[in-house]
Amino acid sequence: MGYCLAEDKHDTQLRSILRDAPMPGPVRIAYCREPNYFLGTSVCSKESQTLIYENQGTVEAMSCRSLKPMFINGEQQNFGYLSGLRLNPTVRNTMVLGRGYKALKALHNDGNSLAYLSTITRDNIMAKKILTSKRAGLPVYHDLGQYTTFCVLFNRFRKYKSGQYRIVQGGEVPLETITLFLREQGKNRQFYPCYQPEDFNSSYLRDFRREDLYLAMKGQEIIGVVGAWDQSGFKQFHIHGYSPVVKMTKPVVNTFLRLFGFSSFPEPGSTLRQFTLSFVCIKDENPDILASLLQSVYQDKQKQGYHSFLCGFHEKDSLQKVLKPFFSIRYHTTLYLVYWPDKGGFNPGSLDGRLPYLELAAL
Repeated sequence: MGYCLAEDKHDTQLRSILRDAPMPGPVRIAYCREPNYFLGTSVCSKESQTLIYENQGTVEAMSCRSLKPMFINGEQQNFGYLSGLRLNPTVRNTMVLGRGYKALKALHNDGNSLAYLSTITRDNIMAKKILTSKRAGLPVYHDLGQYTTFCVLFNRFRKYKSGQYRIVQGGEVPLETITLFLREQGKNRQFYPCYQPEDFNSSYLRDFRREDLYLAMKGQEIIGVVGAWDQSGFKQFHIHGYSPVVKMTKPVVNTFLRLFGFSSFPEPGSTLRQFTLSFVCIKDENPDILASLLQSVYQDKQKQGYHSFLCGFHEKDSLQKVLKPFFSIRYHTTLYLVYWPDKGGFNPGSLDGRLPYLELAAL
C-alpha cells in the first residue's frame, strides 16, 4: 500500500481508470490510451513519470509528470506538465491526494524542472476548489488565464476559398529549415516547445509525419506552420455520455446538424475520428497566415472522412479569431502554473509578458 511509479504491469489498470473516468460537462468525454497507456505518455515528453497509489494490487489513484524543453522568457529550459489526475471514489475523501502531492514533491526535488503547467476544466468545480486551496502539502496553483479548446466540426457544404499565401507540405522543405523557424518564432511565446530535427520520426512525435506539416510560404521564406496530428493510434476521445439536457435535445439537434452539412453527435460508446492542430507558429502573429493554413488543412482533411479537429488558444490570443467562420464546440479550462513556494524555488513573477502557448497534442 502506498505510492510508487507505474510500470508495464500496471498498464491494464491505468487504461481502465482513464476509460471509466470521463471529464464532466455537457458531453462527457473519456481520454483513453489504447492499446497501451505508456505510448501516450512518451509523446511530447523527454521524461515521463506516472505516479500511482496502489492498495493490495489495485491502482486507486494516478497522476502524470511530464518534462520537456520549452522556451521560458525566450530561453530554452526544462519545464513540466502535470496531467491525468484520477482518484477512484473509494479514496476521494481520504488523505490519498495530500500524500500523492508529497510523493510528487519528492520527484520534483530531482531538479529537472523549474515548475509545471496544468489545466482544470471549468466544469470540474470540485477539483478546482481542492487543488487551489493551498492546503498543507499542496503546491501553489497560480492562475494564468483561460484556455479554450475548439472542437471544429467539418461541414460537407463548406465552400473553399483560396488563401492569401502559398501553402506547401512539410516534405517540400528541409526539416532543418522548418525546425529553425519553429525555434526562432516559437521563443516569442511562453512555454512553446523546443523542437529539434531528430524529434521527428521518433517516439517524441509518435505517428506524426512530415507530410502532416503545412507551411505558409512567402517566396522561399516560411512565414507560418501548423501540423495536423492524428493520434488515434495511441490516444482516443471516447464519448462516455451526455448530460440530461443534451441527451433530451440530441435527436432534434442531430436533424439540424445533418440538414446543414455536419455529422451527427456520436452515440455513447463511440470514438471520435479527429486530429489535433499542432506546432502552431505564425510570423508576427498574423491571423491571415493562420487563416490560409487552416483553409488548406480543412480542405485536405475533410476528404479523408474526419468528424472534427481540435485546436486551442489562450484567452488573450488574437489568432483565435480566425475560427469565427467555422462551427465549433468549445471546452473551457483554466491554465495554471504549479510550483512549491520553497525558498529559492520558482518565482512566477519572473515570467515576462509573452503570451502562453500550450501544445494541445501533448496534453
